[in-house]
Amino acid sequence: MRLSRFEKMEKAATYSIKMLKEKTAVVCSWFCVRCKRAVGRSPSEVPRIVLPPELFANIGVAVGDQVNQALQFLQDAACGGNLKQFLVVVASLWVAAVIGSWCNFLTVLYIGFVCAHTLPVLYEKNEDKVDGFLSNTLDQFQHHYRKIDTGFLSKIPKGRFKGNKHE
Repeated sequence: MRLSRFEKMEKAATYSIKMLKEKTAVVCSWFCVRCKRAVGRSPSEVPRIVLPPELFANIGVAVGDQVNQALQFLQDAACGGNLKQFLVVVASLWVAAVIGSWCNFLTVLYIGFVCAHTLPVLYEKNEDKVDGFLSNTLDQFQHHYRKIDTGFLSKIPKGRFKGNKHE
């Protein structure tokens, strides 16, 4: 997606305004401290936040484990031979790409965060309606998949991979 010249200028102006606000806040803070010292008052103590290094190490390990699990799943889907799982992964990545082209990555993260916190509550309130709707939808998908499987997918020859498997 290419931005027009006006959109680029608008984005630069917005960034400049944000930076100006941050610089103004720092200057005001510095000025308040200097004024309090000039009047003879002691400036208010700002608490120092010190985070332990183990916190970041634990976060890194947890994120690394999640990434490794996701990569292992994608590799199993691509090389495992399960066509249904492969098609689900391809469709999911395609949907993620389409949604990602509509909006910013941070917007997608925010929407995911909001959904992760609101959908379980909504599901608990309307569990019977949601289960009925999802079972009907799943039955329709299975019916369409059976049609595609009998008409097209079952005719694809399934050969064995004859090379060496490297990990």
